[in-house]
Amino acid sequence: MFRKGGVNRSHHIHVYQYGNPQIDRHLILRDYLLQHSSEAAQYSAFKEKIAKRYTYTSEYSKAKKQFVSDLENRALWWKEKSLDG
Repeated sequence: MFRKGGVNRSHHIHVYQYGNPQIDRHLILRDYLLQHSSEAAQYSAFKEKIAKRYTYTSEYSKAKKQFVSDLENRALWWKEKSLDG
């Protein structure tokens, strides 16, 4: 994982070895958010809210874990549904 911008970071890049199953998870979530602008807005607002509350990345990550897990589950369901269609 690479971050650019320090405290005011502008980029957060994940790098995985070819074939890692985490790649699909991230791409499905990306595609889901691109297709569901209201979900993307909620996710952004939530992240901004907790970013103001937590100084350390470990605290921030823990605070958003359940929200992101629920979001990922909706994205995975959406992807499966689109493949069945």
